[in-house]
Amino acid sequence: MKLSMTLCGLALSGILLAGCQKAEKGTFLGSAVIEVETYQVPALVQGPLTSVLKQEGDSVSSGEWIAQVDTVPYALQYSEAKSGIAGFDASYASKSGEISSLQAETHGLDQESNRIAPLSQSGAATEQQLDRITSSKDAAHYRLNAARSSIRGLDAQKQALHYRIEFLQAQLQRCNVLSPVSGIVLTRYRNAGESVNPGQSIFEIGRRDSVHLDFFVPQASLTSLRLGDTVRLRVEGETKADTKHVPAVIRFISSEAEFTPKNIQTRESRSELVFRVRAQASSREGLLKRGLPVEVWR
Repeated sequence: MKLSMTLCGLALSGILLAGCQKAEKGTFLGSAVIEVETYQVPALVQGPLTSVLKQEGDSVSSGEWIAQVDTVPYALQYSEAKSGIAGFDASYASKSGEISSLQAETHGLDQESNRIAPLSQSGAATEQQLDRITSSKDAAHYRLNAARSSIRGLDAQKQALHYRIEFLQAQLQRCNVLSPVSGIVLTRYRNAGESVNPGQSIFEIGRRDSVHLDFFVPQASLTSLRLGDTVRLRVEGETKADTKHVPAVIRFISSEAEFTPKNIQTRESRSELVFRVRAQASSREGLLKRGLPVEVWR
């Protein structure tokens, strides 16, 4: 009776072991931790944050508005600059009218000088009359040249003001903090009401399509791996039924050996040299998250 029970127990153990082996077919390559490419999203202008629209764990799209820096100071400067343009336009119109008047005056004096000069030579006009007309003509030309120089100065100042308006427009646009990539908010560094300086990070975003992991294999296993090969990432669940397998593609195999990472605890494994292999995967349904431990199987 005892022998029969023992044989039944051994048979049941064998069935369970065979079932486990059947559930996880293939070759175990190593353990790894999921990584993603991260982006620090900084403020581009100085000022208090009027709104921070995303929380940690939220999904974001490329170009999505995720935070706002106070626009009031830049908006006021922009309005002031636009008013300055109107003032320059009025000054420009006034100076243009002055130039038109001086052009008419110099044209009349030039004609008068051309008429008096031959009369002076023939004695029909005095030299004093010619000198007076010549002096008036020269003075009018000087005033005309000065007015033209003044209007060129107004043009330069107006152009500088246009550049300032363009700068303020750019600053107003930079007050809108946009996500550089589609992904997940990993870290939120600032809250609404806090002041930021250019370059200070507001968010850390992990790019959704950049999931990868590095694992290490000994030289003996390296010969069976090629770039482009597909491996399986085993993600543990609460139960065996919840365990997931996600495909990944090998994108990099190191050409140089290195010592086994410190997380390998056995003395025998630590004495071996291994090669680093990187695999890239897709984070379907958000399953693969940064820091998630996985097993790599062939």
